[in-house]
Amino acid sequence: FAIGTYFTSSAIFLYFGMIPDFASLKHHTTGWRKKLYTFLSLGWRGTDAQWKAQGRATMFFSTFIMPLVVSVHSIVSWDFALSLVPGYSQTVFAPYFVTGALLSGFAGVMVMVTVLRWVFPFVKKYITEYHYDKVGSFILLLSLVWSYLTGMEVFTGLYADTSLEIEHLKHKTLTPPYLQLFFFMIFCNTALPLTLLFRKVRRCAVTMFILCIFVLAGMWLERYLIIPNALSRKF
Repeated sequence: FAIGTYFTSSAIFLYFGMIPDFASLKHHTTGWRKKLYTFLSLGWRGTDAQWKAQGRATMFFSTFIMPLVVSVHSIVSWDFALSLVPGYSQTVFAPYFVTGALLSGFAGVMVMVTVLRWVFPFVKKYITEYHYDKVGSFILLLSLVWSYLTGMEVFTGLYADTSLEIEHLKHKTLTPPYLQLFFFMIFCNTALPLTLLFRKVRRCAVTMFILCIFVLAGMWLERYLIIPNALSRKF
């Protein structure tokens, strides 16, 4: 239910933002494309009233989606946390998964934006170094929060002091090949984003692109180390 609502809301949000674009496209196409864009534009004429309504709708959907971001990834994390499998039953999973989703989401967006800027140079007028700077700062913040929660996952496992948790942590952090994967994940998601402390790094499209590729790899490894790693040991 949560994922379905998330998908539907995101699709509607995307569609509402594209209505003015559909109206513009219908004047530059013919045949079935013109009919399709005319239908999708919903009679858009670009009047002040329409722009006002579209702005309100965009604000409503963006406000509505934000709680869904938290609820969906919390529910997904609880699917794991409520199980009995060692390595899954972590109370910190809800904020951990939400933070991870935002971190990988911002990194994915920056990768796509950079590709768009390279393929369509006119996009640089709209997505500037200012945007890279601000998103880079937010990625740094999310990286620090994610790093704290990763440390908490290890600390709470040690604090529990049960044979299952200790064995799981040994397998995850001290046993090859998971040892190398774990520290590569830390490098991607903790060490490398610290370079974003420097403004020159944040405002450079090439460095941001490379850094975000590493972040995406690190976030994939985070899920990999949670799911197959725990299932490979169990009890």
